[in-house]
Amino acid sequence: MDLCHDCHDFARAISQRLRSWPGLDSFSNVDRLRAESQNCRLCKMIYDYTFADAQKAVPYQCSELFYRPCYDNPFSIPITSVELSIHKQSSIKIAVWSDEGSAAALSGKFCTEPPLPSDNCPEAFAFIRSWIQKCSQEHDLCKGTFSKSCLDEVAGPKLPTRILDVGPLNHESVSLFETNGQRGEFCALNYCWGPEGTQTLMTTRDSIKDHRKGIQFSSLPKTFQDAVIITRELDIRYLWIDSLCIIQGDESDWKRESDTMAEIYQNAFLVIAASGAANPKEGCFSTESRCQTAVEVPYYSAEGQAAGSIKLSMRIRGEESPYWGPLSERGWAFQEWILARRVLHYMPQGITWKCKMFESGERDDYDMGQYCDSWEDMLD
Repeated sequence: MDLCHDCHDFARAISQRLRSWPGLDSFSNVDRLRAESQNCRLCKMIYDYTFADAQKAVPYQCSELFYRPCYDNPFSIPITSVELSIHKQSSIKIAVWSDEGSAAALSGKFCTEPPLPSDNCPEAFAFIRSWIQKCSQEHDLCKGTFSKSCLDEVAGPKLPTRILDVGPLNHESVSLFETNGQRGEFCALNYCWGPEGTQTLMTTRDSIKDHRKGIQFSSLPKTFQDAVIITRELDIRYLWIDSLCIIQGDESDWKRESDTMAEIYQNAFLVIAASGAANPKEGCFSTESRCQTAVEVPYYSAEGQAAGSIKLSMRIRGEESPYWGPLSERGWAFQEWILARRVLHYMPQGITWKCKMFESGERDDYDMGQYCDSWEDMLD
């Protein structure tokens, strides 16, 4: 399949026009998109993804399509995606990238990172490790807590009263143990409990002895399983989850432990935020495949000459920003994010890293500083 006239114009536009784009530009209309999808590979990709059910296209068949560039990083040039809007309302995103060393990459107009195939693929964990390395080596601010206490970089902070020992990769269980003042690095999970009755696994006075012996990985709800996998992949031994590390139904234990929760989130090496999940059954990792077939379109130089290609693929639907996800509606979530030195947000459209010095999506990052890094700054 070749490209239709509209798609050639579209490729030329995204090659040559960047931030000067005045809002939305016209691309095509739904009826023409459907007709051209028989012969044009880009129209086919867009139409098949947007209107997998042909009946959904009927109300829009005369509607015009508009597009505009998107940037994961608001302070730099590279385009990471193009937003396509139907009738200036419903919108989808098309990921855009170029191969390393290509004319398009050398122009500086496009990122060179393709979309990750999944949240838990090796490439995703490589990204996370690179963020951790950058933060650990370069960000002195992230080595201290929100309360401005210094942490022991060798021994690690004091562990919470109880914590989960996640064990090695592929281990079939995790275990709860009393730390008795021990020190070490740990992750903390930030998640939605969901409606009453959704939280199915808790530590109680009746279950605590069994949980000390071990909790089968398969018995954990998906969000907990994913958090265990992340912790293990990052070679961190301990994970704190409130429903398992605080004795539920025990008022005195809850009062004592809840008084230390601010310290726990400050001291955690990394807070894992299941920002796109409304309850523990939904998980951190998206279940929708991101492996969409890429379509190559010509890249045009500033002189208007075809010079290699750029690649496009459909991005999965869903909210990108954790600040609009289900977890953001939880009363303590924002406080826990502010307290944390590092937060790893999982949303349907991908992973976002946030520490006190920079924020990053999977395909771009930027230094940003922290608008407040202590209680005193917040109150000023």
